[in-house]
Amino acid sequence: MVFFEHGSGGVTGLGENIAMIKRIQDDSMIHPKQLAKMIGYKFRSTELLSQAFVHPSYRYENGGVGEDNQRLEFLGDAVLGLLSADALYRECGTDPEGVLTQRRSQITSGKALADIAREAGLGPYLKLGKGESRSGGHIRQGNLADLLEALFGAAWVDGGLKAVQKMFTTLFVERLPLVGQPDLRRANPKGLLQEWVQARWKEAPAYCLIQSEGPAHAQMFTVSVQLPDGRSWLGKGTGRQAAEVAAAAKALDALDKESDGP
Repeated sequence: MVFFEHGSGGVTGLGENIAMIKRIQDDSMIHPKQLAKMIGYKFRSTELLSQAFVHPSYRYENGGVGEDNQRLEFLGDAVLGLLSADALYRECGTDPEGVLTQRRSQITSGKALADIAREAGLGPYLKLGKGESRSGGHIRQGNLADLLEALFGAAWVDGGLKAVQKMFTTLFVERLPLVGQPDLRRANPKGLLQEWVQARWKEAPAYCLIQSEGPAHAQMFTVSVQLPDGRSWLGKGTGRQAAEVAAAAKALDALDKESDGP
């Protein structure tokens, strides 16, 4: 279990909070009311809430731990996709699908999720294995992004749509106007991905049409993008170009999570 204690100044970098992190890790109580101030939702189940903060490395080193946060992260990824798509659809009423896809990719990228988790002060509460903790796991982008997605997954199980909407309003709503002005870094996912791949392998990413389905006036295209090392991602869109953009955006998000990309 994790004890949550959030002061008026919030939680800052790992290096400034070693003592607090140690205290948090050693405690056995959990107070959803304190976390509610940080994320906008009070959990009913302390077990679900605690699970969201359990990194796989901690579970591996502690035999009595039942589950880590990876299943919740899987669910939360889908939940965040739905919430961000709905919010952008309502906020950006004249934008075409391709632009909405880019903006959704921007707001749910690994970097964006990690930034939100960091600003909310969630990182120090992660339950990590000793090696992961010593190597800076409390501030690692992939860990923070997974944590935020796991919290959304846990909130969905705990309180359904209303719960995750409260969290989304608290953590994301202020970012929507910024997403309405596309980040230049994500305004051209295909171009950015190509620059990164060419810089690393002196090659270009390969796009391949997987399938097109539906009537001629409303076809849906599925395209894959593959890197020279064999990794690939799928994207969908109402045109082949839109599908390629979606695939490139997914690749960039995945590379962000691995801290290996642009």
